Amino acid sequence: MPCPSPLPPTEFPRWVHVCQGKSCRKLGAAQVLAAFQAQSTCPVPIVPGSCLGQCGNGPMVVVLPEKTWYCRVSPAEVPAIVDRHLNQGQPIPAMLYPKFHPTHPD
Repeated sequence: MPCPSPLPPTEFPRWVHVCQGKSCRKLGAAQVLAAFQAQSTCPVPIVPGSCLGQCGNGPMVVVLPEKTWYCRVSPAEVPAIVDRHLNQGQPIPAMLYPKFHPTHPD
């Protein structure tokens, strides 16, 4: 299933979509959005967005255009996403949404 790709600010090649759909908001998406916005070291725009269609697995966060999905994100996990993924370019495997990022045994 292709990832929805809301249009980013045109001057940025990469951005973070934080779902603000009804289900994600019930699970704390507003707090996750606020946690991203509070990160002074975040190198990309944070875009509050519409439902990503993965209700019940949220709050959902997608790094675009690379389509890296994080599920059940808590505000406490946001600094790790910003530091490791957005600043260092290393997605966090334990936090990835298994529907779109299945683990492969070695």
